Amino acid sequence: MIDYPLRVHIAPVGYDIDRVVLPLKMMAADRVWLVKERNEQEDKGAIYFQKVTDWLATNLSQCDINIETCDLINRDLYDILRTYRKIIEIESANHIYINVSTGTKIHSIAGMLVSMIFKEDKMDISPYYVVPQDYDGKTEDGRTVVTGCKEIFPIPSYKIEKPRDDLIAVLKIIRELTQGGARLTKNILIDELDKMHYLEIHAKQGRSKQDEKSAKYRALDRKYIQPLTDWNFIEVLGDGRRKEIRITPEGENILVFLG
Repeated sequence: MIDYPLRVHIAPVGYDIDRVVLPLKMMAADRVWLVKERNEQEDKGAIYFQKVTDWLATNLSQCDINIETCDLINRDLYDILRTYRKIIEIESANHIYINVSTGTKIHSIAGMLVSMIFKEDKMDISPYYVVPQDYDGKTEDGRTVVTGCKEIFPIPSYKIEKPRDDLIAVLKIIRELTQGGARLTKNILIDELDKMHYLEIHAKQGRSKQDEKSAKYRALDRKYIQPLTDWNFIEVLGDGRRKEIRITPEGENILVFLG
């Protein structure tokens, strides 16, 4: 029996109902991942989420519903990216459609970013935007609520580079070695990477231990220090033997997403 790819949608839920559910019906979704606020006590969109799930149960019962949560209240982009990445990894064998018209603006940014970062020949990820039929609805607190689905626009996405997996692995090691303000030198990092065979160099007959150490310093700089610095994930401070490696806020953020 042939297993055909499923049509899987990722749809954040804010104050929209129609723009979440109608594309699922029109595009014959097999499964949807609904993304909602993690903090249920503070989730002002909870009633809309319930209406979405009720509509799907009544009108699209053949569509499987999965639920993921993230930090929407604090507009945590990297937490949302991590949530989307998790879903994409689970559904990598299927056709993935990302609704970038619902939820918050941060959701839209996250949806476009992951569609470009994880765009591979073997992975089908398609963002889309839903044009509503009517813009005149209002919530009790005066928020505009759109209704209907006039048109669904597929949005072109172009592949953008993401950090190599080994760079992320080494960045995680750097974070662990600098926890609590611990000072990290290249020498300490070399010793740690040696244990994990990240710094293997070509053996040369007759090379002294000092020459081998120098070769590992050059390999460390070439393979990890310079690329991680170029990505602005780390910084190297000080001079000479007092140089130390520190992870940057950008480095911390990328580990939330890819770590």
